[in-house]
Amino acid sequence: MLLKDLSDAIAGLVERAKGSVVEVHGRWRFPSTGTVWGPELVVTAAHTLRREGGFAVVGSDGVSRPAEVVGVHAGLDLALLRVPGLTAAAPEWRDEGERIGEIVIPVGCRRGSVGAALGLLAAVGPAWSTRRGAEIDRWIEVDGTLPRGFSGGPLVASDGAFLGINTTALVPGGTTIPAPTVRRVVERLLAHGSVKPGFLGVSVQGVALPAAVAAAAGQA
Repeated sequence: MLLKDLSDAIAGLVERAKGSVVEVHGRWRFPSTGTVWGPELVVTAAHTLRREGGFAVVGSDGVSRPAEVVGVHAGLDLALLRVPGLTAAAPEWRDEGERIGEIVIPVGCRRGSVGAALGLLAAVGPAWSTRRGAEIDRWIEVDGTLPRGFSGGPLVASDGAFLGINTTALVPGGTTIPAPTVRRVVERLLAHGSVKPGFLGVSVQGVALPAAVAAAAGQA
């Protein structure tokens, strides 16, 4: 394949993905990205929703629409928004079959328009847990660093399918939450609302050791 053919193919994939990518205004200065999930539903990165309400989403039609939070899973950095009137097309998701070395395209919103980066799948691994103990179905690592504002946007495969949602909040440099994990979280948020972190019900308080115990422990 000639370089121009490859370039044209990549540009075509981005153009196709644009219809399912939105700009999310959930913090004061820098917008982030959202990915259309279904009719009037958008998935985005929870860490980018920093304002107390007043969220807005700008679709591929350029129209800004108010958005409300359906639910948040902070442990996985995922949030589900409802955007009345949004009619953007839901993408095709791929649940498996990632190949190391496959060309992938992180897509996101920057400066009022859709942007893209080019990468390779550097690693694909088994299920893993975030710092908060939330389980992700498998590890997806893309070479390079996720551009600013791309959190909440999709990782697009070479066949145009969406592999998952990108975020910079879980690991340094960013990672991709795979489609099966996103689907599981969306279904839970639609059914039950926000997922709160677990609480063990245990508190800790420092106390002075009795002299005999301190001496035995070498702390006297």
